[in-house]
Amino acid sequence: MNKLIGWALAANALGFLLAIPCLVATTPITMVVFFLVSLPLFGIGLLLYLAAVVLDLRSHKVL
Repeated sequence: MNKLIGWALAANALGFLLAIPCLVATTPITMVVFFLVSLPLFGIGLLLYLAAVVLDLRSHKVL
């Protein structure tokens, strides 16, 4: 597995784990954790995955 995909998976998994308390019991603290930590981790995971896809497509000379 590509290292970028592994980092993307880890970022998304950590973001999901930090979002679970907000889904179970929404309090101001869980909302802050969700908005300030989980959402950026989801964004970082998405960008890392897209970078891995672009690098893979370039290595196969598709792009």
